[in-house]
Amino acid sequence: MKINDQKNKARGGIPALALAILAALAAASSGAQRKAVKDPVCGMSIDVDKAKLSSAYGGKTYCFCSEACRRAFDKEPAKYASPAAQEPLEMLKVKYDANPNDIKIAREYGDQLLKAGQIEVAKTLFERLDKIVTAKPDKADVIFQLGYVAMKERRYDDALAQWKIILDGYGDTERFSAAAVDTAAIRYQIEDELDPAYDLLSKALGEGRILGKHLGTAFKLMFMITYDKQDYAAAKAYLEKMPQDARGDEHIADSFWVVYLKTGESAKGEAMLSELFAKVKNNYFALYRLAAIAAEAKVKLLEARGWIERSNELSKGEKFFVLDIYATILWENGQKKKAVNTLASALKICKNPAALKEMKKRLAKYRADINPFDSPG
Repeated sequence: MKINDQKNKARGGIPALALAILAALAAASSGAQRKAVKDPVCGMSIDVDKAKLSSAYGGKTYCFCSEACRRAFDKEPAKYASPAAQEPLEMLKVKYDANPNDIKIAREYGDQLLKAGQIEVAKTLFERLDKIVTAKPDKADVIFQLGYVAMKERRYDDALAQWKIILDGYGDTERFSAAAVDTAAIRYQIEDELDPAYDLLSKALGEGRILGKHLGTAFKLMFMITYDKQDYAAAKAYLEKMPQDARGDEHIADSFWVVYLKTGESAKGEAMLSELFAKVKNNYFALYRLAAIAAEAKVKLLEARGWIERSNELSKGEKFFVLDIYATILWENGQKKKAVNTLASALKICKNPAALKEMKKRLAKYRADINPFDSPG
């Protein structure tokens, strides 16, 4: 089984089914009570335990619902970190109602509506602007924001369609750069289309069309794409181009050691792995991730057995996904009968229909491999 063959995957080979329970896992492993905060850019409510994107500013950490929001914050942190600096939404509404055809005011009002989380109102406004705006820079901005609205509504195909208009026909460098990165991100994360995402970003980077403020995200995406394509030499090149703050992303940081092991820099890879393990040795979910990475890349499989056994012990043997990876690692280590028993145990405690279906298929294959006279059905 290829461990990361599901859509919306987390880094390091964690199956998509694990994402659905990620918040519960984070809370359980930290013992922390859930706390809701607002994305300072769009105003969306975010569970701190779910937040995967953050930036530090003024001694405080801000959480974001999407990469687009984090980029906007990093561009103008003072604007978003200080609500007092923003013109009140009510005042902008008064201005807009008095001058609905003033493109600058309408755009500002629409932007603030998005930041306040009023997606439907913003959508109506930008759809109206799309019909009356003709100047290319303004048009590109409106089209981009319509794509952003679609993304917020999880209409990813519509977001891609809007941004394709910018990619194909608009010379707005700012919006092209953002659209290229966001399109590649959706292709990778939602559509799971590695080659189109790679081709788009590779061409845009080669032409110098990705702005500096988007480079960190672009290099991170290229690392993720080339890693999943098992082009470890290319992944290493993008890793070394990646800004330091981007390297701290927990979805990719725990796979760096694999890249160095795979490209012949064993000492560096071993050192990174040793340092990482020292930090996570008592965190069952982090150990699970580490074992999943090893299973996906087929490295350190003997060590991975110890990691996943420790993960299972720390989680009291109650996590089906831990047992799932445990079974994979046992199988890869040649302990086939134990792998079958472990996977059967995972099935007994799994409540996720998609996971059950996938694991049942794999269990049938395992059993047929042990006894070729068994039916795989």
